[in-house]
Amino acid sequence: MGLFISWIAGLVRRRPTRLVGATIGVGLALALLACLGSFVDSSVKTMTARTISGLPIDWQILLNSRADERAVRAAVHETDPKAEMETIEYADVPGLVAKTGETVQTTGRAAVLGIEAAYKKTFPTEIAPMAGSDKGVLAAQQTAANLHVSVGDMVTIQRPGGLPPADVRIDGIISLPDAGSIFQKFGAAPTSAAR
Repeated sequence: MGLFISWIAGLVRRRPTRLVGATIGVGLALALLACLGSFVDSSVKTMTARTISGLPIDWQILLNSRADERAVRAAVHETDPKAEMETIEYADVPGLVAKTGETVQTTGRAAVLGIEAAYKKTFPTEIAPMAGSDKGVLAAQQTAANLHVSVGDMVTIQRPGGLPPADVRIDGIISLPDAGSIFQKFGAAPTSAAR
């Protein structure tokens, strides 16, 4: 031990600049490794968040008219406690009609969705506002283009089962980036009804 102390003391007396230089070099190398580790950790977290944010909604459950929504939610949460769920009500309608100027445009069968504000908070990338409000009666971009309508125009919803048509005023135009996922139906029985 005494030999080591005398060697250090001699090194400090005879070569102080080399000792300071070596100390600074080791310190810089450790600082570089710490910065590199922090960068890698931050990048992994950021890449994961970016990757997940771009995913469409995983899957949907179509409830028939006799299904108990609370029981279904409980079963899903039992399977995956972190699952996020929101209810969308929808109706298949015979068509939509819009009278703009001198022309009348109609669509074939269409789907009308009833979406609560909580859905947009839970799944913020599923509905992208394009024009007008992001609340009220919203028309999908493709539907608005087919009907030649914009914000403020009237659209008539033809309803099934002999119900009278419903007139609505368009409050906003939206894009549905994952419309295929939203309207996809898996294993729906022909007699099942939307809830």
